[in-house]
Amino acid sequence: MKNLIVILILISSLQNKIFSQTWNLKLRSTVDLRTWKLTTKSQEIQEPLPGAKIILYKGNTIVNQIVSDADGAFVIDVPPNGDYILEVSYPECNTKRFSVSTFNVPDNIFNEKYNPSFGIGGFVMAKPFQGIDYSGLKQPLVFVRYEPKLKNFNKDDVVTDNGINIVTNIAEKENELIQKFCNYNKQGNEALEKPDCPLAKSLYNKAIETISNEIYPKEQLLKTDICFKKSEDDAKKNAEALKEKSKKDSLDKISQSQKLIDAQKNKLAKDSLDKVNKEKEAANKLAKEQEAIKKAKEKAEKDKIAKEKLAKDKATKETQTSAKQNTVATKATKPVENTKLENTKPTTTNSESNQSSQTKGDSKYKVPQVLGANPYKDNITKANDYLKQKRYAEAKKAYEEALKVKPGDAFATSKLAECEAILSKTK
Repeated sequence: MKNLIVILILISSLQNKIFSQTWNLKLRSTVDLRTWKLTTKSQEIQEPLPGAKIILYKGNTIVNQIVSDADGAFVIDVPPNGDYILEVSYPECNTKRFSVSTFNVPDNIFNEKYNPSFGIGGFVMAKPFQGIDYSGLKQPLVFVRYEPKLKNFNKDDVVTDNGINIVTNIAEKENELIQKFCNYNKQGNEALEKPDCPLAKSLYNKAIETISNEIYPKEQLLKTDICFKKSEDDAKKNAEALKEKSKKDSLDKISQSQKLIDAQKNKLAKDSLDKVNKEKEAANKLAKEQEAIKKAKEKAEKDKIAKEKLAKDKATKETQTSAKQNTVATKATKPVENTKLENTKPTTTNSESNQSSQTKGDSKYKVPQVLGANPYKDNITKANDYLKQKRYAEAKKAYEEALKVKPGDAFATSKLAECEAILSKTK
């Protein structure tokens, strides 16, 4: 009987304890979705995320499972006396984990009205970036447990601070990657403006390699195709323009060369004509000079003939006159002289007689003599020598000297004219 009473007491105590511990920890939180609009700069967008999956694990066993409501909020019951892992997930986003322990809640606070609850800071879900290490998110970022001093549930500061450090490091790496991505896009736009199509294309491809699922650099790559097409068209236009310019320059060069050739031909023709004219003038001048010399010679010859005829006529006339005078004189004086000679003949000595007879004999052969050299002949000889030696000035002077001795001499006159003509031609 005593044993039965003890058993009944134990059963009653166990029933009371079981009844007193039928409470649940209500964890409340919200879930947001963070997205990025990335171009040449970054724009962060964060909005409530409905439909996120919240699963409570005890070990590998699912204890509870719910989804976030239209505002991204959720409340999940966590049973007492257990260690749990709370996972929040959403397709294509990094899963976030929290640790919850409902042990160590004192029995003396249990009653029918005990309904503990705790609000966890909001969950932020985001798609991962390539090249970022997200392995730190596999461990719980927050640990919620009962604190006797507070007589309530609270987060553990050590675990929470470590979780904050993990999230902060990941965020910094993401921001560096985002900034690198935006810089590539910005530099690509600048290259596209120049335009430097190859550089722009290279920079947009680097942006895609940095963050592959963003649409902005892909759209810009389409513009580089247009840029290449425009560059090709511009290159063709420039090539055609250059070809036309080269053709025009070539034609201009040919035209200039032809003008130069024509000018040279005209100059040669003019020079040739001038030369012909000069030669013609020289020939005419020489012909005139020769004609003048010829006329001078003819005139000199005529003058010579005229003078010789005049001299001959004069000499003939003088001879005739002299003969007549001598005849008359002879006739008139011959008897008288004989008489005088006979009557007045002086007495002479032998010596005088000899001298007289000698004188008479000498007078019979007496011929008029010219004293000294012949100036005319000497000058003519010198002039002729000078002329042969082509010393025309000296020949001219010698002929002039001869003409002083014998003015009007036909030979000296013609030679003088010849010298003057030659000297005038050489001036």
